[in-house]
Amino acid sequence: KDSLIESLKVVIEPAIEAKLSSIGITALPVRVLYIGGDDLAVAIQGCFALDVASSLLKSFEKKSKKLMEMFKSLQESDNDLPEYLTMSAGVVLAPYNYPIQNFNHIGKELETRAKVYGRVNSGSIKPSLIDFCLIKNQTSGDLNSIRTHRMIKNDAGSIDFMLYGGPYTP
Repeated sequence: KDSLIESLKVVIEPAIEAKLSSIGITALPVRVLYIGGDDLAVAIQGCFALDVASSLLKSFEKKSKKLMEMFKSLQESDNDLPEYLTMSAGVVLAPYNYPIQNFNHIGKELETRAKVYGRVNSGSIKPSLIDFCLIKNQTSGDLNSIRTHRMIKNDAGSIDFMLYGGPYTP
């Protein structure tokens, strides 16, 4: 929660102050759809989405270092604890009237893809990764159906998406 608030202030507040405060708009153009456990969904203007996601992941890593230091000080053996925690994000960029259920569905698939990719291609610390999808029309369905005819098999035999090279680091 603290990382999200910090990220919104860092990315969006300057834009609000620069452009919108002169016409009397002071609220951040954000709607938190849900936050709880380890899940979070935020509706935000597309021009801010990747910057907010990147800032959120960086802020979370920074804040988690303090938490991990506290845990290490409480344990006799800290060999199995990472230096900091990471998180994965899925960002859906689509028209404002795109079905909200599909925003959520595609976002979760992107987040899962980023998380799995981070686990497979990681060293001792799994990287924080962002995967995103740009949807230009009202196409709905799962990630595979939206990206149909853009899939290829890589050398390892698993499926990659052409034109979708992610996930990406913040």
